Amino acid sequence: MNGAEPQEKRPLILVVEDDTSIRELVKETLEHFQFAVVEARNGADGVAAFAAHKPEIVLMDVRMPVMDGFEATAALRQLPGAATTPILILTGLDDTDSIRRAYESGATDFASKPINLFVLGHRVRYMLRAKRALDDLRGSEARLASAQRIARLGNWERQIKSGRMQWSEEMFRIFGVDPKTFTPNLQTYLDLIHPQDRDLVARATGDAVRKEGPYSFDARIVMPDGTVCFVHEQAEVVFEDDGTPLRLEGTTQDITERKKIEDQIRFLAYYDGLIRVDLSRAEPM
Repeated sequence: MNGAEPQEKRPLILVVEDDTSIRELVKETLEHFQFAVVEARNGADGVAAFAAHKPEIVLMDVRMPVMDGFEATAALRQLPGAATTPILILTGLDDTDSIRRAYESGATDFASKPINLFVLGHRVRYMLRAKRALDDLRGSEARLASAQRIARLGNWERQIKSGRMQWSEEMFRIFGVDPKTFTPNLQTYLDLIHPQDRDLVARATGDAVRKEGPYSFDARIVMPDGTVCFVHEQAEVVFEDDGTPLRLEGTTQDITERKKIEDQIRFLAYYDGLIRVDLSRAEPM
């Protein structure tokens, strides 16, 4: 072993440009900024290069043979892993229609030619930072969604004035409703609560809004197929600086299985008690 530290892998940038001189200048600039570069001479080659190398950012010319930059950008967005890859359009076209076409095809941003190479290097660097921060956020959200799914725990917010609600994915699964057709708000939420428990829910939320603190309760919900399940809900109110209640923030957990186990334990305890009483009354042999 020579004791040398392994070099960090350089971020890979795909440059799709049919003009050899421009492509070489962009390549040299990006390498100066410590990026690795893969090149393509037209849009079709660029799509193939993306599929083969999975770069972190794409720089795309517009006017190219075989497939222009608009077509190539749209094609890239259909590839696995390309949906959120930043694509920077490099173009001498600065008319409104060209800019509109760039964004409609899926471009993240555009830069006008002639290219300021020094600025381009910094721009790509900041695009990479933004991409990685967004990837981290998406990863955190995915881990949170997975944890909620395992725990059967959803989170939600409800605006006090409008009654509009925002639900996490797990909330829709807990209540058995389709996020494509179900709009969560105060009324649609209450419609899912068992009729005998609606007063409990209304009273708890009303007390919380009147500054009596957070709340928690167990309640029954009615699934679309008529099945009755149990949830545990807890929430607190977020107030504005002047004390006006703004929104409720809370969680809802499916505790149906826990309730079943508790009922079984109570039944066994009751049955065991009956047996003990009977045994105590039995005549000694």
